[in-house]
Parts: sequence; structure tokens; C-alpha cells
Amino acid sequence: MFKSIRYFLAAIIAVTGFSLGMATFAGAAGECKSLESKSACQRRDDCVYVGSYKTSKGKKVSAYCRSKGKVAKKTTAAKKKAKTATKTRAEVKKKVKTKAKAKSETKAKTAKKTKARKKVKKTVRKKAEKKPEAKPESKTKAKKKVKKKVKKKAEKKAAKK
Repeated sequence: MFKSIRYFLAAIIAVTGFSLGMATFAGAAGECKSLESKSACQRRDDCVYVGSYKTSKGKKVSAYCRSKGKVAKKTTAAKKKAKTATKTRAEVKKKVKTKAKAKSETKAKTAKKTKARKKVKKTVRKKAEKKPEAKPESKTKAKKKVKKKVKKKAEKKAAKK
């Protein structure tokens, strides 16, 4: 008698445990099955929308929503992390591009400055050659004159347009 009660209790425990496990699984699957629209199904990470199709025998199967399962839930979480990582990579690329652009702009500015300096030196030399006994102008005065000339030329061009 003792053995039969023990087996009976073990069977009852096994059945209740199995039914509880199936109930949680069925609950998750049931949540996806209850979704009727495609958009509602796609909004959930644990569900997949399956479109309507025909079997090889010609039977038409209507569209439905089903559960992905436990493994798929983990992979979707990993995909979300990867998407955020790609966003940050894109942001890094933008920052690099803006830095490169800023560097090229500064290089262009320095090139303009060196050209202006060379012009100043040429004008100082020419004036010194024309009037050898005259005292050459200081570099700052010569630079100012060249800048004025450049501004006047730019204003004339702007006025013509």
C-alpha cells in the first residue's frame, strides 16, 4: 500500500508540474495568437507575423501571429544591442568627417595667409628697389596696405555682380 501511494503522489506532482509548465508556455503562445493585426504582432519582440500561403496540396492557410520561443527572444535582444552599436558608429563617423572638414578649412586659411605674406614681401622689395635711399616701410604697414587693396578688389567684384 505504501508503494502505491508514493507512486500516486509522484504521478500527481509530475502531472501538475507538467501542466503548469505547459500553461506558461501556452500563455506566451496564446498572447501572440490573440493578436489579430499585422502591426500589433510586429510591435511585440516575442511574436512573428506569418503571412497567408498555400500548401503543396493546394490548401490555403490564412495569416497568423505566432510566438518566437525562448531562443529567439535572446537573439532579438542581441540584435537591438547591435543596432544601438551601429548608431554610435555612425555618430563617430560623422564626428570624424566634421573634424576632417575643419582641418581642411584651417589648411585653406593658412594657405591664404601665406599668400598674403608673400605679396607683402614682394611689395616691400619692389618699393625698396624703386627708392633705394628711402627707408623701407614696416611690415605691418605694408600688410595693412595689401589688405586694403584686397578688400577694394573684392568690393569691386561684388559690386559688378
